[in-house]
Amino acid sequence: MERLYRINKRSDRCSTMKRRVIRLFLWLLPVFFVFIYYYLFAKEGSVGLPCFFYNTTGWQCPGCGGQRAFYAIFKGEFLESIRYNSLIYFYLILLFYLYILIVEGYILKNEKILFKYGIPEWFGIFFLILMILFFLLRNLDKL
Repeated sequence: MERLYRINKRSDRCSTMKRRVIRLFLWLLPVFFVFIYYYLFAKEGSVGLPCFFYNTTGWQCPGCGGQRAFYAIFKGEFLESIRYNSLIYFYLILLFYLYILIVEGYILKNEKILFKYGIPEWFGIFFLILMILFFLLRNLDKL
């Protein structure tokens, strides 16, 4: 009986250690992608990826200017980034929040996080209305 208890305790420690390693890997993953982005696209004169919607219609989508705004944040030009895309800080905060929920809640199965910090149902409607308004305001001259 004592031996079974020690095996279960050792198994719990291994499980905890495994979860910590997975958590560390998943927290470092976005940092890795930011560095990849920086070295591939964030150079002077680099245009990054073109917007298919803008190239097709001539209208700016809610994400247009996001890459330039992100690059401006890298350079420390925070007001310039707002000029490129006014919602860049909202997008970054939302992405960070969603990443935390996905990693902690769904991948690591931490149900306390999902229950306490999950996104309410009304947020999807609010976000959709915000995107539509932003799209219309950006393209007033083309309507």
